[in-house]
Amino acid sequence: MISTLQGDVSSVTADQSNSDNLNADCLSLTADGTVAQGLPPIPNPAAQNAWSSALQTLQQGWRDCNGGISDSNSSEISNAVAEIQSAGALLTQTKRLITGT
Repeated sequence: MISTLQGDVSSVTADQSNSDNLNADCLSLTADGTVAQGLPPIPNPAAQNAWSSALQTLQQGWRDCNGGISDSNSSEISNAVAEIQSAGALLTQTKRLITGT
């Protein structure tokens, strides 16, 4: 699931200037993020903390993304992209804490 979300973050980053593709990316991120939120906790406390932070940040990002696209609000879309990108680092940290690499 971490890799799936990292792929979603990459897609949002790549498509941030293409509203049609960005809309699809944000909808995919919403669906994937909703699945991720239903997963059981990670037994490693540090990894779980990073994971929880990533999911919270992604949730805010996808809400802002979907809202910004609905309202044609470029400022909200820019903020959403920045939020989603910042969650990418937390996803990487989570993966590193789980794998030990």
